Amino acid sequence: MASTTAPDVVTEPSRPPAVILIVTSNDRERAAVLGHLRRRYRDDYDIHTDGSTALALQRLKSLRDDCHDLAIMLVGWELSDGKGIDLLSQAQTFHPHAMRALLVSRTGAPGADPALAAEYARAATLGDVHRIVPGPAAVTDEQFNFAVQELLHEWARQNRPQFEVIRIVGHRWSEACHRFRDHLERGGVPYGFYEPDSPEGRTLLEHAGTTGPLPIAVLHDGQVFVQPTALEIVEALGMNAVG
Repeated sequence: MASTTAPDVVTEPSRPPAVILIVTSNDRERAAVLGHLRRRYRDDYDIHTDGSTALALQRLKSLRDDCHDLAIMLVGWELSDGKGIDLLSQAQTFHPHAMRALLVSRTGAPGADPALAAEYARAATLGDVHRIVPGPAAVTDEQFNFAVQELLHEWARQNRPQFEVIRIVGHRWSEACHRFRDHLERGGVPYGFYEPDSPEGRTLLEHAGTTGPLPIAVLHDGQVFVQPTALEIVEALGMNAVG
């Protein structure tokens, strides 16, 4: 339920940056994914790559032993020494709270093969895999960036308690919602995102007194904005607009 009272904020000044781990035996794919992630996330996360199950397991153990948090794993479907699903399942032993995703090519998604689709469905049911992420198809690929952003946000929501300055109700794949959330992240504004059919989303819509059009933003002080612009939110928060 939405609240206008801010809980205590947990501060952890000595915590090292969380890690994003890419595991794929395809050198070209690994370079493309690494380039995309470094351009957007290198200031906030440690980004590492490995080319095999064996190397990845060594790194997972090392990260755990050194008390580094693993935020997300992006793992290729087929590795040189095993299956990506098997690696993601083993990763839970070392980092049970990490978000785990299968990295697939645009043309090689498991849905094209019934056997692979069944294997993915079983892994998802068991909680071994959280999502399938299509690899980047261009120098700037917002669909890929959006998928990574979703994983990071979900990991932070579960593992980095914080006061939500803004709570947003919207559809996961909405372009307008994605742009709005991206602006908040770049501005360092803590927010929560909820789908309209989730319990939290329904509660927020009830508070707002409307069901749309989406997205709808509810500020920490109870103010409601329907399809807000970045400028409206900046002004409502008493921040200075940049640019």
